[in-house]
Amino acid sequence: MITSHRALLTALAFVSAVASANAQQQPSLDRRVGDIVQAGKIRVGLHLPQFVKDPASGEIHGHGTGKVIVAIAQALGMQLGVKLELVGHASPPKLIECLQGHACDAGFLGFVPGRTGDVGFTPPYIMVPFTLMVPASSSIRSIAEVDKTGVRIAAVRNHASTLALRRVVRRRSRRATVAYAGASSHCSATTR
Repeated sequence: MITSHRALLTALAFVSAVASANAQQQPSLDRRVGDIVQAGKIRVGLHLPQFVKDPASGEIHGHGTGKVIVAIAQALGMQLGVKLELVGHASPPKLIECLQGHACDAGFLGFVPGRTGDVGFTPPYIMVPFTLMVPASSSIRSIAEVDKTGVRIAAVRNHASTLALRRVVRRRSRRATVAYAGASSHCSATTR
Protein backbone atom coordinates (compact mmCIF):
# COMPACT_ATOMS: atom_id res chain seq x y z
CA MET A 1 0.00 0.00 0.00
CA ILE A 2 2.88 2.37 0.81
CA THR A 3 4.35 1.68 -2.65
CA SER A 4 1.08 2.60 -4.39
CA HIS A 5 0.78 5.84 -2.37
CA ARG A 6 4.40 6.66 -3.19
CA ALA A 7 3.72 6.04 -6.91
CA LEU A 8 0.60 8.21 -6.80
CA LEU A 9 2.44 11.06 -5.10
CA THR A 10 5.33 10.76 -7.58
CA ALA A 11 2.87 10.99 -10.49
CA LEU A 12 1.22 14.02 -8.90
CA ALA A 13 4.57 15.74 -8.35
CA PHE A 14 5.54 15.10 -11.99
CA VAL A 15 2.26 16.49 -13.34
CA SER A 16 2.55 19.54 -11.07
CA ALA A 17 6.13 20.20 -12.19
CA VAL A 18 5.16 19.95 -15.87
CA ALA A 19 2.15 22.20 -15.28
CA SER A 20 4.31 24.81 -13.56
CA ALA A 21 6.95 24.75 -16.30
CA ASN A 22 4.35 24.98 -19.07
CA ALA A 23 2.44 27.78 -17.36
CA GLN A 24 5.62 29.87 -17.28
CA GLN A 25 6.39 29.24 -20.98
CA GLN A 26 2.91 30.19 -22.28
CA PRO A 27 3.17 28.14 -25.51
CA SER A 28 0.97 28.75 -28.54
CA LEU A 29 -2.52 27.24 -28.36
CA ASP A 30 -2.48 23.46 -28.97
CA ARG A 31 -5.28 22.54 -31.38
CA ARG A 32 -6.10 19.45 -29.26
CA VAL A 33 -7.20 21.65 -26.36
CA GLY A 34 -8.15 24.87 -28.14
CA ASP A 35 -11.87 24.37 -27.56
CA ILE A 36 -11.28 23.71 -23.86
CA VAL A 37 -9.14 26.83 -23.49
CA GLN A 38 -11.72 28.93 -25.37
CA ALA A 39 -14.50 27.57 -23.12
CA GLY A 40 -12.42 28.55 -20.08
CA LYS A 41 -13.04 25.24 -18.33
CA ILE A 42 -12.28 21.54 -18.53
CA ARG A 43 -15.03 19.10 -17.56
CA VAL A 44 -13.44 16.05 -15.96
CA GLY A 45 -15.59 13.01 -15.33
CA LEU A 46 -15.28 10.81 -12.26
CA HIS A 47 -17.23 7.71 -11.25
CA LEU A 48 -18.10 6.20 -7.90
CA PRO A 49 -16.23 5.47 -5.65
CA GLN A 50 -13.72 8.11 -6.86
CA PHE A 51 -15.73 10.98 -5.40
CA VAL A 52 -18.22 12.08 -2.77
CA LYS A 53 -20.76 14.88 -3.18
CA ASP A 54 -21.29 17.43 -0.42
CA PRO A 55 -25.02 17.13 0.41
CA ALA A 56 -25.32 20.82 1.28
CA SER A 57 -23.43 22.42 -1.60
CA GLY A 58 -23.49 19.64 -4.20
CA GLU A 59 -19.75 20.15 -4.65
CA ILE A 60 -17.77 17.08 -5.70
CA HIS A 61 -14.64 16.08 -3.76
CA GLY A 62 -12.17 13.28 -4.40
CA HIS A 63 -12.57 10.16 -2.25
CA GLY A 64 -9.93 7.47 -1.63
CA THR A 65 -7.68 7.26 -4.70
CA GLY A 66 -10.00 9.87 -6.20
CA LYS A 67 -8.21 12.49 -4.08
CA VAL A 68 -5.09 11.96 -6.18
CA ILE A 69 -7.16 11.88 -9.37
CA VAL A 70 -8.74 15.24 -8.48
CA ALA A 71 -5.29 16.68 -7.76
CA ILE A 72 -4.12 15.53 -11.21
CA ALA A 73 -7.24 17.07 -12.79
CA GLN A 74 -6.54 20.33 -10.92
CA ALA A 75 -2.95 20.33 -12.24
CA LEU A 76 -4.28 19.78 -15.77
CA GLY A 77 -6.68 22.70 -15.40
CA MET A 78 -3.83 24.88 -14.13
CA GLN A 79 -1.60 23.80 -17.01
CA LEU A 80 -4.30 24.76 -19.50
CA GLY A 81 -5.13 27.95 -17.59
CA VAL A 82 -8.80 27.01 -17.24
CA LYS A 83 -11.30 26.31 -14.47
CA LEU A 84 -11.81 22.68 -13.43
CA GLU A 85 -15.36 21.34 -13.41
CA LEU A 86 -15.74 17.88 -11.86
CA VAL A 87 -18.63 15.81 -13.23
CA GLY A 88 -19.71 12.84 -11.09
CA HIS A 89 -21.21 9.60 -12.43
CA ALA A 90 -22.65 6.53 -10.72
CA SER A 91 -20.55 4.05 -12.71
CA PRO A 92 -17.81 3.69 -15.34
CA PRO A 93 -20.38 3.02 -18.12
CA LYS A 94 -22.13 6.32 -17.25
CA LEU A 95 -18.77 8.13 -17.42
CA ILE A 96 -18.13 6.56 -20.83
CA GLU A 97 -21.54 7.86 -21.99
CA CYS A 98 -20.52 11.34 -20.79
CA LEU A 99 -17.28 11.17 -22.77
CA GLN A 100 -18.98 9.85 -25.89
CA GLY A 101 -21.69 12.53 -25.66
CA HIS A 102 -19.03 15.24 -25.26
CA ALA A 103 -20.50 16.31 -21.91
CA CYS A 104 -17.04 15.56 -20.39
CA ASP A 105 -13.71 16.60 -21.88
CA ALA A 106 -11.71 13.96 -20.01
CA GLY A 107 -12.32 11.23 -17.48
CA PHE A 108 -10.54 8.82 -15.20
CA LEU A 109 -11.21 5.12 -15.84
CA GLY A 110 -9.32 1.95 -15.06
CA PHE A 111 -7.90 0.41 -18.23
CA VAL A 112 -10.02 -2.47 -19.42
CA PRO A 113 -9.24 -3.89 -22.88
CA GLY A 114 -12.96 -4.08 -23.74
CA ARG A 115 -13.30 -0.30 -23.31
CA THR A 116 -10.72 0.65 -25.95
CA GLY A 117 -13.41 0.78 -28.63
CA ASP A 118 -15.45 3.19 -26.51
CA VAL A 119 -12.82 5.68 -25.31
CA GLY A 120 -9.13 6.46 -25.79
CA PHE A 121 -6.59 5.82 -23.04
CA THR A 122 -3.33 7.54 -22.14
CA PRO A 123 -0.30 5.47 -21.16
CA PRO A 124 -0.63 4.27 -17.53
CA TYR A 125 0.27 6.83 -14.87
CA ILE A 126 -1.39 5.46 -11.71
CA MET A 127 -1.43 1.96 -10.27
CA VAL A 128 -4.42 1.24 -8.06
CA PRO A 129 -4.06 -2.17 -6.38
CA PHE A 130 -7.17 -4.20 -5.64
CA THR A 131 -7.55 -6.51 -2.69
CA LEU A 132 -9.81 -9.25 -1.42
CA MET A 133 -12.04 -8.40 1.53
CA VAL A 134 -13.29 -11.19 3.79
CA PRO A 135 -14.56 -11.28 7.37
CA ALA A 136 -11.80 -11.58 9.99
CA SER A 137 -13.15 -15.03 10.88
CA SER A 138 -12.83 -16.31 7.29
CA SER A 139 -10.40 -19.12 6.50
CA ILE A 140 -9.73 -17.56 3.04
CA ARG A 141 -6.24 -16.09 2.84
CA SER A 142 -5.51 -16.03 -0.93
CA ILE A 143 -7.17 -15.76 -4.34
CA ALA A 144 -6.50 -19.46 -4.91
CA GLU A 145 -8.72 -20.25 -1.92
CA VAL A 146 -11.53 -18.17 -3.42
CA ASP A 147 -11.59 -20.14 -6.66
CA LYS A 148 -13.43 -23.16 -5.27
CA THR A 149 -16.85 -24.70 -5.70
CA GLY A 150 -19.45 -23.03 -3.52
CA VAL A 151 -17.52 -19.80 -2.90
CA ARG A 152 -19.60 -16.69 -3.66
CA ILE A 153 -17.89 -13.41 -4.47
CA ALA A 154 -19.60 -10.01 -4.22
CA ALA A 155 -18.36 -7.50 -6.79
CA VAL A 156 -19.38 -4.24 -8.48
CA ARG A 157 -20.74 -4.78 -12.00
CA ASN A 158 -18.51 -3.33 -14.76
CA HIS A 159 -15.87 -2.06 -12.32
CA ALA A 160 -12.22 -2.59 -13.29
CA SER A 161 -11.68 -4.59 -10.08
CA THR A 162 -14.48 -6.98 -11.04
CA LEU A 163 -13.10 -7.46 -14.53
CA ALA A 164 -9.65 -8.13 -13.05
CA LEU A 165 -11.22 -10.60 -10.62
CA ARG A 166 -12.93 -12.48 -13.46
CA ARG A 167 -9.59 -12.85 -15.28
CA VAL A 168 -7.88 -14.16 -12.13
CA VAL A 169 -10.65 -16.59 -11.20
CA ARG A 170 -11.00 -17.84 -14.79
CA ARG A 171 -7.32 -18.73 -14.95
CA ARG A 172 -7.77 -21.23 -12.15
CA SER A 173 -11.29 -22.59 -12.70
CA ARG A 174 -14.85 -21.54 -13.47
CA ARG A 175 -16.32 -22.94 -10.28
CA ALA A 176 -16.57 -19.78 -8.18
CA THR A 177 -19.73 -17.67 -8.51
CA VAL A 178 -19.50 -13.88 -8.85
CA ALA A 179 -22.56 -12.10 -7.45
CA TYR A 180 -22.85 -8.44 -8.41
CA ALA A 181 -23.53 -5.85 -5.76
CA GLY A 182 -24.55 -2.21 -6.12
CA ALA A 183 -22.11 0.61 -6.81
CA SER A 184 -21.71 1.26 -3.10
CA SER A 185 -19.98 -2.10 -2.59
CA HIS A 186 -16.20 -2.01 -2.63
CA CYS A 187 -15.41 -5.74 -2.69
CA SER A 188 -12.73 -6.65 -5.18
CA ALA A 189 -9.85 -9.02 -5.68
CA THR A 190 -6.12 -8.61 -6.08
CA THR A 191 -4.28 -9.41 -9.29
CA ARG A 192 -0.94 -9.65 -7.53
